Amino acid sequence: MTDPVTVAIGQTYDRASIRRWNKNGCRICPVTGEKLRNADVVPNITVHGIIEQVLLNNGFSLHEPSSRHRCAVDKTATPFGAVAAGGVRLAMAACLVDTGVVWWLLHLLSSLDASVQDNAVAGLLNLSKHPAARRTLFKASRLGLIVDAVNVAAKVEAQQNAAAILFYLSSNADYCDEISRIPEAILTLVYLIR
Repeated sequence: MTDPVTVAIGQTYDRASIRRWNKNGCRICPVTGEKLRNADVVPNITVHGIIEQVLLNNGFSLHEPSSRHRCAVDKTATPFGAVAAGGVRLAMAACLVDTGVVWWLLHLLSSLDASVQDNAVAGLLNLSKHPAARRTLFKASRLGLIVDAVNVAAKVEAQQNAAAILFYLSSNADYCDEISRIPEAILTLVYLIR
């Protein structure tokens, strides 16, 4: 993925791949099967930053792809079914978790730059949909940072996304218990609802 974009339902794809998918007349999300209202896409700055950081850490640049990388992009398979897409999505999340991106995003929650903070929360929200990332968030013992983001994030969207992270985490009884042990967690969520 070299140019990550997000479609209307919130899934992220490489721009060239989703264009190819839409060009073939497909107006459904390849991952979820949901109908796409339109073919509009929005650049996913968070995922772009993560990809760029991983590449830089491994001696590559996103702006000057190697011939090997270019070849791999050119040979990307045609659009795939929901089952294959689910496997790719889980593998991608596991790869991102393995690179330590969750810790990096948690660190960025305390940024004074509202856009950085907003993108970090959005990245964590996207990752929190996957079991490997939820386990990492739980093991990081940094759930308080997410609760704090619900309280003090500069943008309302970031506050709402932080609350959504807690929602995804609460699908596991152990994580739910841990969230309930954070004194301000429940009050914060009730306040946000109001």
